[in-house]
Amino acid sequence: MTVYLDGNTGVNMKSQNFSKGFIPINFLNQEIFVKNGISKLSVLLNAKIIPVISYRNKEENSIIEFCKEISIDSYSNKNDFIFKAIQDSYKILETKIHEFPTQWTSWITLF
Repeated sequence: MTVYLDGNTGVNMKSQNFSKGFIPINFLNQEIFVKNGISKLSVLLNAKIIPVISYRNKEENSIIEFCKEISIDSYSNKNDFIFKAIQDSYKILETKIHEFPTQWTSWITLF
């Protein structure tokens, strides 16, 4: 299964009701609301999350990077995992955005 983290267009609007299916996380120095289904599904299936990110390095070569898997066992409980696994996944994306900011096309959805 493939899930795109940056597919949450427009989820920073304070006027919307994000009480169901979304969680607030810190991303690029602001709070945004993101879907939490990835980690909930991981709990239901007892599956690990393997973050994968693609980008072009400084030499303009295409890179597909498989990051360290995120396992339920690494967190204190399932509810903690549901929130923190998503936050940790976005932290990986945030790190790459800081390194290669011109490659991310979703800037407009944050402002």
